[in-house]
Amino acid sequence: MRKLKNAILGPRWLNVGGGGGGADKTEILVVIVLVLIIGTALALTFWNMFDGGSSTPAGPSELHFQCLDEECGHEWVIKVEDLRNDSRPELEDPMFMRRKCPKCGQMTGCLQMQCPNPDCKKWFVAESSRDPERAMQENIKDICPYCGTDIQQWWREHRKKR
Repeated sequence: MRKLKNAILGPRWLNVGGGGGGADKTEILVVIVLVLIIGTALALTFWNMFDGGSSTPAGPSELHFQCLDEECGHEWVIKVEDLRNDSRPELEDPMFMRRKCPKCGQMTGCLQMQCPNPDCKKWFVAESSRDPERAMQENIKDICPYCGTDIQQWWREHRKKR
């Protein structure tokens, strides 16, 4: 055990603050602070690993969709819980999050977003979701068609400062 302590702390570890080349008070304070930081980080990690952090799931509880077919335009909601239990892969296109419209039967159901503006809060299909390939190539702005809010700009201005 003495060899282990000497390897970690050096041979001076017993000579605390007593002169003769022992550790000074600053070194001891630094070691104590580091031990406290590491201990706190480990405690928080284990707390969150075993679901002590929260009992509510993160993210939305439901997803809103709209059919992009101009003649249909049907809107519907899917609970995330039901989505997890749905094992029919023909219902969705994982690349673009398209789903089969329950009204017209086409694979034109597109995920909607909610306007973050508290005065609006309406659901709509973002321009970047309508044409994801074009959105990857161009800088497409997602603007709420109801109130004109630029979604990215709104979040830049209203996100919590870290």
